[in-house]
Amino acid sequence: MGAFIRAGELAREATLSLYVLFDRPVRTSLYGSLGPPVATLVLAFGAATVYWLWHDPMKTAVGITTGYAAWTVVWLIGNALLKNARVLPLESSAPIPGVAALCSLIALSVVCSFVAGYLAQVISKATSTRPGTALGFLLLATGAVVQWSVFHLMPLWYHITFLALVFPVTLEGTRFGPRNACQRP
Repeated sequence: MGAFIRAGELAREATLSLYVLFDRPVRTSLYGSLGPPVATLVLAFGAATVYWLWHDPMKTAVGITTGYAAWTVVWLIGNALLKNARVLPLESSAPIPGVAALCSLIALSVVCSFVAGYLAQVISKATSTRPGTALGFLLLATGAVVQWSVFHLMPLWYHITFLALVFPVTLEGTRFGPRNACQRP
């Protein structure tokens, strides 16, 4: 219980820092307008997750952070390649035309989630899937916020499929980690 209290204190400190840094909503071309309350939720969940994990918290935190960063990097590179191949519109605020483009984004999300789960497991060297579980929930929370911000650009089936695949594929990537970590059933 003390771990969650400490996690709440860390989240509160991070929130104050965010409000000082961002006295207005943050604008990015990828995520739309995300203000400090959203960042506070993500930080609070991440801080609580790190304290929840029992196996070497520092390695686990680095594994989760690396997995999250890897997901973002692979997504941005894949998105740029799809735009360069003219599968996606160059304008990020334009609706995505066609089922092929949406399916390619879902395939890219599957690759991103698998790589993120695998890296989280390799770096944390955990004997369980806890890093992958924490990373999966963190990616799902972030994905829900992002899908909400681009809801008007894509059909409902895309959002449901995207969110439904993030967590299980991240866990599957975790299970493909080193054989001495967590065994596949």
